[in-house]
Amino acid sequence: MIAQAEGTGITRREVLDAIYPAFARDGASKDEIVAAAVTAEPRSEIIELLGRLPARRYPSVREVWSDLPEMPIS
Repeated sequence: MIAQAEGTGITRREVLDAIYPAFARDGASKDEIVAAAVTAEPRSEIIELLGRLPARRYPSVREVWSDLPEMPIS
């Protein structure tokens, strides 16, 4: 679990919009998730938050939420 970006108002919907393409195949690594987000050009706080994810492979987007448990849905 990583620390949330206090006061940024980042939601799961925003993160999902930025990272969904990374999961088009068979899961995604942290680096692939961050790269997908950079390509989507979300606000910088989202890139910073994703950069703090643990370096591991995420089989699905749902697994990302396990490292961001307190992030609101929308």
